[in-house]
Amino acid sequence: MIVIGQKTARLKTIDTIGQPCTGCKRFSLRLEVYRDYMHLFWIPLFPLGRKYYQIYCTSCSDGDNRVTLEQLKSNVRATSWYLFIGTGLILLLVAAGIITMTFNSMRIREYANHPVKNDVYKYETVDHEGEIVYGFLKLKRIKGDSLFFYENKYNYYKSVNGLDRDDCFESVEKYYSRNKIKGMYENGKILFIWREYEPDTRFTSEKKPETANEESIRLRSDIRVLDYTTEKPIHGAAVTIYKNNAVFSKIILEGQEMAAIEMETDNVYKIRFDHPDYFTRIILIDARYIPNNNRYENGWDIPIDMILVKKEELKQCYDEFAASQEKPLSTIKYHENTGELHWDTVGIENARKRIKACISQTNQKNATAF
Repeated sequence: MIVIGQKTARLKTIDTIGQPCTGCKRFSLRLEVYRDYMHLFWIPLFPLGRKYYQIYCTSCSDGDNRVTLEQLKSNVRATSWYLFIGTGLILLLVAAGIITMTFNSMRIREYANHPVKNDVYKYETVDHEGEIVYGFLKLKRIKGDSLFFYENKYNYYKSVNGLDRDDCFESVEKYYSRNKIKGMYENGKILFIWREYEPDTRFTSEKKPETANEESIRLRSDIRVLDYTTEKPIHGAAVTIYKNNAVFSKIILEGQEMAAIEMETDNVYKIRFDHPDYFTRIILIDARYIPNNNRYENGWDIPIDMILVKKEELKQCYDEFAASQEKPLSTIKYHENTGELHWDTVGIENARKRIKACISQTNQKNATAF
């Protein structure tokens, strides 16, 4: 219940006027100054209208002293600053709120730019029906410019600051690049980041999903995309990962030299490397048919350095390489004899020979032209 209304405040009382009452002739006149004001829970907000005056005799309460009042009014000073106390308090609260919001915004920006393990992110997204929903991500691992999160189980249709009793973070890693997280923050999709949190938020609750495959072991790959000539990272290169012919993840290497991805056994992955100025390359990772007794508990590490060639460097063989872009360059798969994952290097070696020959042809033609 909000209590708001109007009251009257007596600002000043003057007993030593120095003029007699017109009725009893005694020097017992009293002058009082009043002003109306608005209040909220009886705390003055601001004054209303002008001050008004009252004069009366304390002895006879009689006599017409209006002339005396008019003579005295111009010399009476009655301040009413305290009638703005409520407004002042409101302004202080607003200022404190703005300062707090600014501080929180700066702190969250700092957290977004410099993530730390176990940070919890509240984000906003849209479900399949177009409704705004909220969820949480918990940062579990940082590898270069790659961030790996656990995601909570349920969507929330209102903004909350903790997990429900039956909710938790599922211990299956979900990949985001640093640039992706920064972009989500800049676009207002990340609403808050916690680095320290209370037990009642339940942000420490983590469980393995009930549907997780106990036999499914992860494959980890650190990927670099390099220029053939300079052997330096190609900024802006796109790495698209397909899982069983469906897009699984896409990474744009913007200002980062390496991307880390995680995959699971019992699936076939296609990794596509693109850049507008370079020929596209594709490799396959066939993680099927690995016997359970040969699966490493911690999975496999598969480093990939994909070298792309600029289109302008292969002008003499442009059609040949353009036609071969959609064909896998190599396949990584399990070999029973060794119990390991191996590259099929035939396609890679053939491609290297053709690139070298075509660049040589291009250079010879350019030299002849001059």
